[in-house]
Amino acid sequence: MSQTENQSPAPPLATKFVAPQLPLTLVSRPQLLKELDTMTAHRLVLLSSSAGSGKTTLISTWARSAHTAGRQVAWLSLDALDNDPTRFWSSVIAALRTRLPALGSAALHLLQSPQPAPLSTALITLINELLEQGSEMTLVLDDYHIIEDQVVHESLTFLLDHVPANLHLVLVSRVDPDLPLARWRMRGQMVELRDPDLAFRQEETACFLTQVSGDPFQIDEIQLLQRRTEGWIAGLQLAALALRKHNERAAFLQAFTGSHRYLMDYVQQEILKRLPVPLQQFLLQIAVLPRMNAELCQAVTEEPASQELLETLERQNLFLVPLDSQRHWYRLHDLFREVMLAHLQMTQPARLPTLHERAARRYEQRAEVREALTHWLAAGNFSQAVVLMERVAESLWLGGEVKALSRWVMMLPDRVVHQHPHLVLITALYLLNSAGQLAEGERLPTMQEGKRLLARVEAMWQRQDEGSSVAGEPRSDAETALVQRRMRLLRWWIASFDAITKRDPEQLHLLAAQMQQEVQDEEILWQMVPLSIRFVLHQSFLREGALLLPEFLEAEQRARASGNRYARIKTMQWLAFSAFDAGCLHQARQVCLDALDLLSQIGEYPQLTGYFSLCLANVSYQWNHLEEARGLARHLVQQAAGWQQVDLYISGLLTLIQIELAAGQLDVAQDLLQQAEEAVQRFKSDFHQSWLAAHRIQYWLAVGNLEAAANWATRRGFSPLHWQPWEQEIILASIRVLLAQRQFRQALAQLESYQKYFERPGSLESTLNFLALSVVAFAQAGRNEQARVVLRHLLSLTKAEGFLRLYLDEGGPMHCTLQELQVALLQEGEETEYSPAFLSSLLEAFEQEAQRRSPRIATSSTPHTSAQAVLSHPQAMASPHPQALLIEPLSLQEQRVLRLLVAGRSNPEIARELVVSVNTVKTQVQSIYRKLGVTNRVEASTAARDLHLL
Repeated sequence: MSQTENQSPAPPLATKFVAPQLPLTLVSRPQLLKELDTMTAHRLVLLSSSAGSGKTTLISTWARSAHTAGRQVAWLSLDALDNDPTRFWSSVIAALRTRLPALGSAALHLLQSPQPAPLSTALITLINELLEQGSEMTLVLDDYHIIEDQVVHESLTFLLDHVPANLHLVLVSRVDPDLPLARWRMRGQMVELRDPDLAFRQEETACFLTQVSGDPFQIDEIQLLQRRTEGWIAGLQLAALALRKHNERAAFLQAFTGSHRYLMDYVQQEILKRLPVPLQQFLLQIAVLPRMNAELCQAVTEEPASQELLETLERQNLFLVPLDSQRHWYRLHDLFREVMLAHLQMTQPARLPTLHERAARRYEQRAEVREALTHWLAAGNFSQAVVLMERVAESLWLGGEVKALSRWVMMLPDRVVHQHPHLVLITALYLLNSAGQLAEGERLPTMQEGKRLLARVEAMWQRQDEGSSVAGEPRSDAETALVQRRMRLLRWWIASFDAITKRDPEQLHLLAAQMQQEVQDEEILWQMVPLSIRFVLHQSFLREGALLLPEFLEAEQRARASGNRYARIKTMQWLAFSAFDAGCLHQARQVCLDALDLLSQIGEYPQLTGYFSLCLANVSYQWNHLEEARGLARHLVQQAAGWQQVDLYISGLLTLIQIELAAGQLDVAQDLLQQAEEAVQRFKSDFHQSWLAAHRIQYWLAVGNLEAAANWATRRGFSPLHWQPWEQEIILASIRVLLAQRQFRQALAQLESYQKYFERPGSLESTLNFLALSVVAFAQAGRNEQARVVLRHLLSLTKAEGFLRLYLDEGGPMHCTLQELQVALLQEGEETEYSPAFLSSLLEAFEQEAQRRSPRIATSSTPHTSAQAVLSHPQAMASPHPQALLIEPLSLQEQRVLRLLVAGRSNPEIARELVVSVNTVKTQVQSIYRKLGVTNRVEASTAARDLHLL
């Protein structure tokens, strides 16, 4: 498919947001208006009654009086195009913005992205903004019966269930909408006006008939007409129009009934027949337009005097409703329009397609592609519809309207599907691409829709193979091969979702290999499918993303040359993570910055920025830029929560935990751990289990809860015979537990048994973590020479990229080994493969860490800073203060316990002050003794003063 320039979604017609002009024959209904004033204090007012019952006129009258009284009333007249969640809520926001112009920008951005966020996310954003602005607002949704989309109903239910007190909704509908009305009715959260409430009473009928005809009616005539129409206003209006042409009023009234079918017949036989032919033909032709102005009418009817004819129709009260005060835009009364269309279909069926085609061409000239497509399809001109769909498919996808595109494609007949299989398949690709970003509950319906599209093409090709005439002319061998290849790709892609869910790397590898063989000569968008599967396989399952670095470099160049922005952004995402896995921190950072710059230029794909923020946070962490890393991770968590991106949300939380543990903010880390554990459990995110457990152990060790860490490691148990790449972090954490228990021999044995798994070319990051822990293990076991040998190798691997946190996180043992190595080098004058300057910078970083964690700064720390506060106010976070001089530094909580211990507080007193259990205090005191190398309080006090820990 050719590339197209991105087109922003066309703005809705402004007249949708203006209450219709009131008719000249307006009957005053003060009692109903007074009731509405009271009713609109409720959450929902429902006006549900038959067509032509005066719903819109009544609520329009009320809206004008409310506006005059200074009340905020937003209006939205719905049409068939609003039968799409994105367009519906975009229109709702546009209506609200007529009263509050600054409202809804964030929600609108969420809705109109190419891979839109879940509706609940956009609605929560909108609800929060409504709540913040505070002023009372009433939103009128007119003609809600047009809405049939179940997702729209569900999302409106969500809004009404969570609506702020300052928003009131008025629904105007011919039928009861598919909403939980019984529940709201029982709870007293809604009030209703129905046919009996809206029907004219006898005195109102008399007033209306007199206004329309100009002649007074006898009381018996009024009673008869009231009884026959049951106060139905449209019926009264039609009857009054007919009476103008009848001399025998009594005979007409005797024959007149309130049957809708009768009225439709009457309109066809009496009203149209009595109009001048030019006006009659004009009225019939413009009925194909839901909304119209003179320009559109002239395009459809080819009548130069369209404006004059519109004004004539309005003057004669022929159901033409003005939509603005200038009388530029109109619509026909819905019921009357339906009668016109039915009459046209019955009397001039061959003319309908021509009228729709004229409307389609004019809308297409105005770049209103959605309206144009509606008319091309209504005209049955599927070839033109397909041409337009193919031209705007990418723009519709980028605008978040891929589901609308899918519905239009599904309306195509079989012969057209057979002629244009690539449109159907690319639509399926767009849908599946969107499904990959959705939460589990929303992913399945989108995937099912993609499967239905694929099934249509498959059915057509099967019919061709069977020689069915329905399939049309046979395709060429090359075309057949291309279509069949793309169908296979889509089927394999669907299967890959299942393999990922089942954690089946072998099946995923097989699918990726099959896909890769198929896309050598494909367009870049189709090449992205196997690339995405290979990234998931190597990054999440095999943990050897570095192996794909050359492949992603080449893919990014191809994507750049193709001009496809989405392909380029995705390949840059994969490239950044592969570079990080390869230990290429500078390259990873530059790719991320370039991608974020590109994203800001094109203003699309905001949900993709989170991946680059995550990678940048990891790079900043390794360079010990903790504040920068914290800001990036915090923003990522907030953004991912808004988009309901489960993977990014949990990854961001875990990155934040790592940062807060490094910073000594243990209370914050504990809160974040709880949030991450709840998220992993709620979303069943197995891939994060190992990382989460590793952080939990790191936290236990930091607070001195060795018992909990040891118990977990004992229960879990690990063996190289059952190696799983995604368990790397927890294996290293379990070895740290052995070191904390001073089981050095066992720790070294474990490191040796896992060495072949960690020292692999696929992930230098894993190798570096393994080597750093090996240095510490050798050093703590007293095998200093071996520690220095491993350290030399580690330094040679990390000097070019400037890793710092890798060393700092290992604490005192790493610091001592670095110092010993520096002394040895100075004494021996040894030539090294690494820069002495890098070694000096590492030692300087340890000194800066010790200074940053000084007691003077620590006294300003807020003991009970919450994770939520950190996410909102990063400036509130104080600096931590473990001591690099110790073999194993004291945690923040242990330093609090130590200060109270030296002050002479008992264990129960310390527990009460720190709001923990006495057993926890005992555990922490024992950990302090162990780290200080003492056995009692007196020795601990002396050591604390000697080391300036107080």
